[in-house]
Amino acid sequence: MNKVLAGVKLTKVEERTLIWLAGWEESTVDHLLSVIEKAARIRADKKGGYAHKSNRESEK
Repeated sequence: MNKVLAGVKLTKVEERTLIWLAGWEESTVDHLLSVIEKAARIRADKKGGYAHKSNRESEK
């Protein structure tokens, strides 16, 4: 997860939520992430771009 979140500034509440999610069964987290990814893709399509903006040079 550290690789995925490298350079992402999280609030304390977001950090606590990730710690809480870490205690869930892996398949449950996978399903939740799938839903979030689908919603992000739909939102990006509506805006005509990517689901997120990268701060890392290698992803630009």
